[in-house]
Amino acid sequence: MDFQREVLDRMIVLETKMDVVISGCPTCKAKVDASEIALTKTIESTKAAHHRIDEVYKTAGYISAGIGLILQVIAFAVQNFKGVH
Repeated sequence: MDFQREVLDRMIVLETKMDVVISGCPTCKAKVDASEIALTKTIESTKAAHHRIDEVYKTAGYISAGIGLILQVIAFAVQNFKGVH
């Protein structure tokens, strides 16, 4: 527990120092704000890409299952009807 408390205390000190530095440098604040916006957009884009990839995998699974079923029907037909003429 002491370690966690120490880490939290140090983080608070760092955040305070960063706030002081950023408030003293408007250009720095603008860059930080722009970085936060870019990061948010990147996260949203990544989530959308993962959603599209998941849909591709799902569709590929359905196609594979369909092809497997068709091949099994053809194999069944060939095995059971090859002597019927």
